[in-house]
Amino acid sequence: MMTNGKMPHMHGPHLPNRHTLRLRHYDYSRPGAYFITICTNRRLCVFGDVRDGVVFLNPLGRIVHNTWIEMSERFAGVYLDLFAVMPNHFHGILMLTDSAQKHVPELDERPQATTPTSVPAVIGGFKSMTAMRAIKEGLVAEHRLRLWQRNYYEHAIRSDGSLTRIREYIDDNPAQWSLDRENPWCLPSARSTESTEIWMV
Repeated sequence: MMTNGKMPHMHGPHLPNRHTLRLRHYDYSRPGAYFITICTNRRLCVFGDVRDGVVFLNPLGRIVHNTWIEMSERFAGVYLDLFAVMPNHFHGILMLTDSAQKHVPELDERPQATTPTSVPAVIGGFKSMTAMRAIKEGLVAEHRLRLWQRNYYEHAIRSDGSLTRIREYIDDNPAQWSLDRENPWCLPSARSTESTEIWMV
């Protein structure tokens, strides 16, 4: 978990029933703040573990952590707020500002074309880079395991109150791991019966 830069002021396991928060016809290249959640393939806990409310990342988890930090350098107008790498998923707040296109540097020796900055472009680059680095380090066998799920969850943050709740949710995620519905060892009876996450209220 960490924050990289100050957030500008804003105006204005197994989870079969969890639906994407993506808005139909919404332009995810628009300036604004976005809450991102990405799960590992089959929700396998491959990034580390949680002990006494603290996340201990393994080498693969550190690749994810360090690669996310680079996103603000690889894409124009991208600022990173609080984020957390959990054993089998990732939460982060991504801020897009109104900026021109920027050439994306080579992603692990693979040249890339000029890419417009958008949430899908940033997340696509992040997932590709982490997977390639994991394969390069021998941490993931390319022919045996896809690192990430194909889809991800994104939510356009519309107010300061929502931003505050989401920051608290991310910050509290490790301490709540025993009750996290992404935790494969969490008993169904121990999970919250609420269908709405606290940060959505």
